[in-house]
Parts: sequence; structure tokens; C-alpha cells
Amino acid sequence: MKFGPITCGHAPWRAREGVIESSTVERSAQAIAACIALTAHAVAILSGIVAHNPADVVLRRALLVLGVAYVLGSILGSICEHVIAERLREYTARRPVPDLHDLERVIAQQHEEQRAA
Repeated sequence: MKFGPITCGHAPWRAREGVIESSTVERSAQAIAACIALTAHAVAILSGIVAHNPADVVLRRALLVLGVAYVLGSILGSICEHVIAERLREYTARRPVPDLHDLERVIAQQHEEQRAA
């Protein structure tokens, strides 16, 4: 069974044969890592300047923080990517897209359910 595009806000998701495909999710993991790393790098530089440390010490520590923060951000981004993909799988499993050939049958079932309620 194939599904069309599913939109969630501005991110285009495509569910196909039970598999969620999205380059947006993959890029978001990298974006999370980059944002965390650059923020940590800026904080490390500013902290070193405020503490009146020598420039070589500030830059060495800031580069170390940049690398460590990128690794931690990659892990966090991967976790987020996994959680989003799992939620989308659950969502599409609970709300399957009906086959257009059975549309009349689906509409008739909905009318019967509304009359029964």
C-alpha cells in the first residue's frame, strides 16, 4: 500500500510501504548538532574573554568545546530523529489513507456509523 505526502507544519513527510522517508528529518539532526556546537563555541569564547584568559587558551578550549558539543548534539539530533520517525509511523498506522476504489464503501460505512450514534 502506498501513501501520498503527509504535511506536518512545513516539513514534507512521505510515508511509503510503512517506511517514513524524509531528508528534512535527517538534515534536522545535523542542524541540531551544528546549532548546539556553535552556541557552545560562542559561549566558550565569551567566557574566556570575560575571564581575561590568554587568546591561545581561549581558542584551544573553544575548539575543544566545539568538537565535544557537536558530538553530543549529533547524539541528541539522532535521538530526536528516531522519536519523530517513530511517532510518524504510529500516526500513519492509526490513520491509514483509504483506497480511492473503496471510497463509496468507506462513505457508506461512515453514514451508517453516524446513524447508529
